[in-house]
Amino acid sequence: MATTVCPAKMLALVFSLSACSGTQPGGDSQTADRNPPILEITAPLRGAMSDGTILIVTGRAFDYETSVTQVTVNGHLAELEIDGTFTFELSGTDGIIFLETVAVDEAGNQQFDTRAVLIGNLVEQDTPVADGVVARIGADTYEVLGRMVSELASITDFEALALSLNPVVNTGNGCNSAKIYVETLSLGDVPVSATAVAGGIDAAVSVKDVEVTGRVTFRLLCIGGSASFTITADSYNLTGLVRPTIVNSDISLRLDNVTSAFSGFDLDVGGIPGFVENLFEGKVRDFLADLLGDRVGELLPDRASEFLSDLLADSYTISALGHSINVSVKPTAMTWDESGGLIIIETNASVDGVFGAHYLSTPMAPPIADMGAPGLQVGLADDVPNQLLAAMWAAGSFEIGYDTRENDPVRTFFPRADRVEIYFSLPPVATAATIGILDIAVGDVIVEILDDDEGLGTLAKIAISAQLHLAAALGADGRIHLQTAQSRILTQILEQSDQLFIPLDSAKAAAFADLAIKRFARNADDLLAGLPIPSLVGATLTNPTIEPRGGYVVVGASLD
Repeated sequence: MATTVCPAKMLALVFSLSACSGTQPGGDSQTADRNPPILEITAPLRGAMSDGTILIVTGRAFDYETSVTQVTVNGHLAELEIDGTFTFELSGTDGIIFLETVAVDEAGNQQFDTRAVLIGNLVEQDTPVADGVVARIGADTYEVLGRMVSELASITDFEALALSLNPVVNTGNGCNSAKIYVETLSLGDVPVSATAVAGGIDAAVSVKDVEVTGRVTFRLLCIGGSASFTITADSYNLTGLVRPTIVNSDISLRLDNVTSAFSGFDLDVGGIPGFVENLFEGKVRDFLADLLGDRVGELLPDRASEFLSDLLADSYTISALGHSINVSVKPTAMTWDESGGLIIIETNASVDGVFGAHYLSTPMAPPIADMGAPGLQVGLADDVPNQLLAAMWAAGSFEIGYDTRENDPVRTFFPRADRVEIYFSLPPVATAATIGILDIAVGDVIVEILDDDEGLGTLAKIAISAQLHLAAALGADGRIHLQTAQSRILTQILEQSDQLFIPLDSAKAAAFADLAIKRFARNADDLLAGLPIPSLVGATLTNPTIEPRGGYVVVGASLD
């Protein structure tokens, strides 16, 4: 039996079929293109490193249904040939460059490729960073040094020193001879001032309320006698210049231009011959001046060395991410004037067992003219963390492989995942540009999620690149440390299994990438804690600041 369809229903059926099939009314049989084009990058490869700063990006873009209308690299049009091949020349700055290539077809569908390349001057791992650290010690910090000297002088047992030297005067055992013994020695407060001057640190010490008691035994014309004495002085005052110099790649401090004198010196002694009294006016006074002067004269450079100990030549080893890191610092130049001290330090870092690695070197002049703020300022060349990051990368410190557990966040995205492998194609790179850029870049971190238990193999493979901005913070040890803060993350799905319950899309990949980068950030914080950022011993730092200045990370702090 034939079925009759009315004209109105026939017309509706035609339009319905047209909407489902994509066939346009009016006889146009073109099918709507909803699929993105195919995009293949032939150069540069993932994880590529280049000594130059010019990159040539090449590849091919095509579409099975329509044609590709344009290809852009980092927002700029590439030269697109008829056969779909394209070329783009990119001039970049030293560091990790993110390449975002986008192919667009006639229907407006887009395909993306994101990858990273390290460009710039690569030097051997054991190459020292000549001007790795520049430290500006503001004049206002010198009061800390004065306080250190004062505190030590106040607890120094000058009496024990004096008693150990008895008799403090001994003219022998002849018929006209004398011996003088100190029995007690007491001192009051010891205020110390330290001032920034040309050539070093001008120091002034005042030992208050000096009092000495003792006895004297003597022989006059071979007849013996003795008497007690008391010496008092309002103060003993010493001034001098603590002069730092570089000797054999280290800072040596000596006390120059020393002057000293008693104020209000008084002797109370009676019943002794004149020649014995003259001893008090001469030798006993000199002895007491030498005792105080020598010890105070030692305290000033000793305490100055302790105050500056983070800036002296040193070699030490720290542990991070399962490796031993050998760090050395060596002062190479310095100036001292009324505004404070400026010290330039060569640094070197190596990891045990790592040979033949290279790091990005971008030597720049230290930002000396921009480091005049009060307190302590430290400029850290970005080559310093780059040397360390490259060595740790070569040692495999950033490669992670682990078996997931029941509550592992990875299983939120991949319920079947029982193993995760993370591989860094490039060493992380720190950048401190002139304005506004202060970060660590990681490029083409390949994350592979595996199902070994059920034999599905690779569930997904994702490429992640990120910029982690840095911030300054005071650690529990009272020192300034660099820490990772917010980040910018780029992701690309390289592969995913058709056995996934819920296929990956860009949003899920981005969320998973954020999880992976946070894990790296925790490791980076541990590593950054080992950077040689000097402090001032005895100083309490507050209000840390951080900013980039032409290839240096400049961190600063005030004193409490």
